[in-house]
Amino acid sequence: MNIFKKIVAAALVCLMALTVIGCHPKDEIAVTIDGHEYTSGYYMCALINAYMEGQQEVYNNLSEEEASSTEIDFFSKKIEEKSFSDWVKDRAIETLKETSIYKSLCRDNKLELTDEDRANTEYYASFYWSSYGYSELFEPNGVSQDTYTVYMLDGSYAGLYFEHLYGKGGEKEIAAADVETKLYSDFLIANLLEVTFSEETDTEKTAIKNKFVEYEKNLKNRKMTFEEVYVDYNKEENHKHEETEGGPKDPHATVIGKEGTGYEHEYYKEIKELKTGEVKLIEKAENAGYCLVVKQDITADGYYLENMDMTVRQLLKYEEYSKDMEKQAEKLEAEINKYAVNQFKVKNIKEPQY
Repeated sequence: MNIFKKIVAAALVCLMALTVIGCHPKDEIAVTIDGHEYTSGYYMCALINAYMEGQQEVYNNLSEEEASSTEIDFFSKKIEEKSFSDWVKDRAIETLKETSIYKSLCRDNKLELTDEDRANTEYYASFYWSSYGYSELFEPNGVSQDTYTVYMLDGSYAGLYFEHLYGKGGEKEIAAADVETKLYSDFLIANLLEVTFSEETDTEKTAIKNKFVEYEKNLKNRKMTFEEVYVDYNKEENHKHEETEGGPKDPHATVIGKEGTGYEHEYYKEIKELKTGEVKLIEKAENAGYCLVVKQDITADGYYLENMDMTVRQLLKYEEYSKDMEKQAEKLEAEINKYAVNQFKVKNIKEPQY
């Protein structure tokens, strides 16, 4: 009996030892690249992003019939001759290498994110987490909001080094004249008043149409300014037009860009053809609403040339920059803690159920 008890006790000791050994410690380092350490949670964050990227890659290459299917078996597909799972795992490591090259270059050039950069990134990370439902994707897969925020902050180093390289005084500085030409050829500003119908009755739609037609007439006859139209439509009786220091001259001006600029608008081409100050009422397709436009002159306000400088530089050179950085990132060696990484399976990634 005593021998049996000793055997059981010994077995329990072994089991407890295995349990301790099998636990993954908090802040366990999963991947190290060029001196940059990434925790298991951080790696999982990269894996989830690679998973979503892989799904988009698959979707882009589906036939029309497959794309219309309610369910797509991503794991039966291949990307670049790799199984879906292998591609996602490889892409996660590639992502960490790319993050590392940006962080290393910033470190070597003594570039630091400003407090404003950090505050803005943390704000957007919080916004995506709570308002875009990112918590429902990342949290069930073991990624905390803090880890997601760090992941977002690390992504900021790409833009920081780009500005250092292609900005004013940089090694690959883009000529100011090229920036100006690109801004004025691809962007414009206009005052916009838009309505898109949802549950309005035919009577309500007619009333809104009549109001917009009246606004158009009064703007053309200069009986009303856009400011007055804006106040009347939005019923903001106490609204005051105040030009803010360092802001645009016209606070009601909206920046509109051609396709691929990030400032796309469905009526860009129509507005582009208008003369400065010209008024136009655009009826949306299938009587879906109205867009009242007063085109303004983007060249008349230096605010845009100053504040959109980096946006335009990125449009001109970011693709070239990214490809160059990817080549440099490929040369980096990733030290992978297999024990930490292998606990995560692509097939086990949980997606939100809506």
